[in-house]
Amino acid sequence: MTAPTRRAFLVAGAALAGGRTFAADGTDWATERPEARGLVARAVADTLQAGEALPALRALLCARDGVLVAERYYGGADANGLRAINSATKSVCSMLVGLALRDRRLKSLDDTVAQRVPDAIADAPDSPAASVTLRQISAAAPVWPTTRCATAS
Repeated sequence: MTAPTRRAFLVAGAALAGGRTFAADGTDWATERPEARGLVARAVADTLQAGEALPALRALLCARDGVLVAERYYGGADANGLRAINSATKSVCSMLVGLALRDRRLKSLDDTVAQRVPDAIADAPDSPAASVTLRQISAAAPVWPTTRCATAS
């Protein structure tokens, strides 16, 4: 199994917070031009251009109503690249879960990963991640027992 890309992570988060985001064939985000979603195209373009002035920025994506309307990558990054983001994942996941609860897109923090993304779990049905709850993700709680690895002497 390959590691998910940043784009896949963002799509999954958007799906959790805002509903369906994948294209009809399920392979990628549905896309449209900004003005098709009620945005001012020049303002979106200016925002993407302004991103170039931020040295640490690697990607800027804009979605409206679950549809990707703009994306740009900086500093050699691309849609399929991986990048260490350290602990940012916990904050982003917690924020998205909170938004989804507020909007009643989630019933409970006790929903499991398997309940929320059944198609992804179908690819790895025996994954221990299937039983992880949104409460555990939001609290950044350890979900697997700690094991000690034997060392060669």
